[in-house]
Amino acid sequence: MKKQNLQTFFHRDAFDRVSLVSNSKEWRSILSNKLDHLRSASPFYDGIMKRLGIDKIPDPMEIFDHIPPTTKKDYREFLQLDALSYADGDLFTAEYSSGSTSECVLRICTHKDDMGELLVTENVFGRLGMGPDDCFVCVEVGSLSIHDFYIRAARNLGVKHNYFLHLTKPYEKCISSLSSIKPSILLIIPSLFSKCHDQIVKALREANIQLKAFVYMGEAMPESLAQIVKEKLNCPIYSFYGTTETGGIGGSCIYNNGNHFDLKNQFFTIENPVQLDEYTWEGEALVTSLNIYTQPVIKYRIGDVVRLTNKPCDCGELTPRISIVSRTVEEFVVAAEKFSYSMFFESFKEVVPALDIMSIHISNVPGNDKDTLLNFLLPLEYEKYSAQILDVLENKIFELDTMHRFGLVEFKLIFQDRESLSKKKTKKLIDLRE
Repeated sequence: MKKQNLQTFFHRDAFDRVSLVSNSKEWRSILSNKLDHLRSASPFYDGIMKRLGIDKIPDPMEIFDHIPPTTKKDYREFLQLDALSYADGDLFTAEYSSGSTSECVLRICTHKDDMGELLVTENVFGRLGMGPDDCFVCVEVGSLSIHDFYIRAARNLGVKHNYFLHLTKPYEKCISSLSSIKPSILLIIPSLFSKCHDQIVKALREANIQLKAFVYMGEAMPESLAQIVKEKLNCPIYSFYGTTETGGIGGSCIYNNGNHFDLKNQFFTIENPVQLDEYTWEGEALVTSLNIYTQPVIKYRIGDVVRLTNKPCDCGELTPRISIVSRTVEEFVVAAEKFSYSMFFESFKEVVPALDIMSIHISNVPGNDKDTLLNFLLPLEYEKYSAQILDVLENKIFELDTMHRFGLVEFKLIFQDRESLSKKKTKKLIDLRE
């Protein structure tokens, strides 16, 4: 992997936010060009710069410092429309996935965006040594189109044997095909691996297959699952970090001490920063995308608490690294799809307008630690709406209905005395999964 020669430093702005940036002319030119692009391509950001009176300031960092964080509401209500207008007359793809509420996020991606993100993916895969002699397999419950992007990146690195394995029940029958495919690199989501790791281990062992790399993405890897990979598959583990709105960001190296990323593609700002040492800061991550043209974001609030460092890595690569400390408190992941408390609360209010209190307890299905049970604690007076609420869960929330049909998630409504529910001061969201 090529070393990055950009000199980086932590910059604190007047609003007490800390950004990891570069003082190189090349990087400052990239940022300046991005801001110029936003003036013509995004009425949302252009309007902010004009309202704040910073649109004529020559220093790009000074302009950047004054632009406030972008929220998911901004993304849905303004940036989606900006992108559709900018892409008018151009070919583009649209990714439609769950946002932080019951409304969904629409991401517009043109060919130029696609090429930029493809380069990030190739760098991540190149870091784990992917090449012509490999056999690459993506395991997923969704459609092939989701992983076609990663297969294209593998092809660009010379990999000739690329497969998409659609995970269905019974898992053993589906996973058994790995014996004949003989993968050397496996990409999977941790929550899916938790459901079928026994079958994967069995299939690979019976065929005497030694993986070169195990790659996970979409969510954090629990230590218990990491131990299974280390002890039973005996191969290195790599992470691939990114979000729908910002695209792929970076990936880990053999030392697994953070995700390497290129400051020319994205850079991070830390809100409510805490300095851990001279190289490292921790706080809520705000992402600025420099390699996205149609729907770029400035200081986008992704809801992750992160640790950001420019300390040289033991692998020798000089790129900065980012590690996930925790996710947003009111969000959770099932099979790599992110859901939130507000998504369910607002959806339930469509059928129970008076709803004003609710708690969600997430657990494993009793007797089955591989599937998820969503327990909804609701006031007793709303029990008469049970059928309508279950209909919302089974049919009205985007992406949840597919998981329910595949048996990845089950629901349980628990009605309690309102006073009892209030007295407990139960958190809105409690994740009890192992």
